[in-house]
Amino acid sequence: MAATGVVDLPSRPVETLIALSIAVSAVHAIRPLVARGEVLIAGGFGLVHGLAFASLIGELGLDRGSLVTTLLGFNLGIEVTQLLVVVLMMPSLIVLARTPVYAVFRVGVAAVALVFSVSWMLERSTLTSVDPFEGAQTWLVEHPWVVVLSVAALAVTAYAFTLGRGASVTPGPVTRPVTGRRGRPW
Repeated sequence: MAATGVVDLPSRPVETLIALSIAVSAVHAIRPLVARGEVLIAGGFGLVHGLAFASLIGELGLDRGSLVTTLLGFNLGIEVTQLLVVVLMMPSLIVLARTPVYAVFRVGVAAVALVFSVSWMLERSTLTSVDPFEGAQTWLVEHPWVVVLSVAALAVTAYAFTLGRGASVTPGPVTRPVTGRRGRPW
């Protein structure tokens, strides 16, 4: 609907919502907001992200046939890219999840994402004139292999250290529920 102009929103509010969606996802990674709410969060925010991408494609002024093939190609490209990220990152994350370091890593990455997204949200909503973390964000995007190899090195180091200390390594990602102070799931 956004690509055909049926839904037409200014880019700043949509970009602000994208930053908000990243912030909510980061908070959920630190402390779950909704029990097993990942599907709801991903689905709802996927619509917001899709709105931004479709609006950009709609601005190309393509005819109906070109629009369909462009949308199809764009969506396939996004899916292939996401699968590539999963293939490159998942092995390291699985190994890391078997170590005591994983909880700190997950919260740390989520905290960085939260700071970046709030800063981006403030800039996109024009509450601030500049995003002070834009340089760091751009560097991370421009150097994906550094990120992939750094996470892999951390995973191998944490795994070796855990084994070297004689500590048991869990057989897979921890599946027990996260509990609060009174033992209830968050």
